[in-house]
Amino acid sequence: MSSLALFDIDGTLTVGIDLHVRAFEHVMKDLFGIDYKMRPMDYMGWVDRQIFEDLFRKNGKSLERVDEAIESAVNFFEAGIGDTQYDRLPKVKALLNRLEEEDIGLGLVTGNIQDIAYIKLKSVGISEFFDSGGFGDEATDRKDLVPLAIDRASKIYRREFKRIVLIGDTLADIRAGKKNGIVTIAVRHGYHDGNDLSGADFVLDDFKDTEKIVSIIKG
Repeated sequence: MSSLALFDIDGTLTVGIDLHVRAFEHVMKDLFGIDYKMRPMDYMGWVDRQIFEDLFRKNGKSLERVDEAIESAVNFFEAGIGDTQYDRLPKVKALLNRLEEEDIGLGLVTGNIQDIAYIKLKSVGISEFFDSGGFGDEATDRKDLVPLAIDRASKIYRREFKRIVLIGDTLADIRAGKKNGIVTIAVRHGYHDGNDLSGADFVLDDFKDTEKIVSIIKG
């Protein structure tokens, strides 16, 4: 059976969100002169375009400037990444290596803007595993990123996937998978303790049992 594993980034593959938070704050100051202090937990599981639209509405700003905001955020993030510590969560690289060995397709479904996503992944040494995905600058609902990721992976791997699994750490990840009729794995090693993730098909504490996860994804 041909399988595809779609990964969230923050709290699933990596930890460290300070620079991303500051990018939103920078944009509000850069574009509008607003001193904004972001509460990350208010937007857990949201996608970046969705967050910008919410911030703009709350501050009476035109949504026509969201693309400008995205560009400003990327520039800020790229300039600051060298001074910021992002960490790869335990056993992530080992899992990705095993999935590649098993010829399982890999992709992303992330709320991150595409450029920011790859800057993060490169900083922790795993960008080479992911050639495509669905990204947070492409839609305002995470569920709409899943079909994009599947279609792009199918073209890259030149195959139709019979089993597709989404791995994430928030309820938003699980809902996105469920709404697209695919298998979901919730992982609790990021920002959530898993108490609100029971709707996932599988709930894991971490990625330490690599062979178990490979088995789940293969089906």
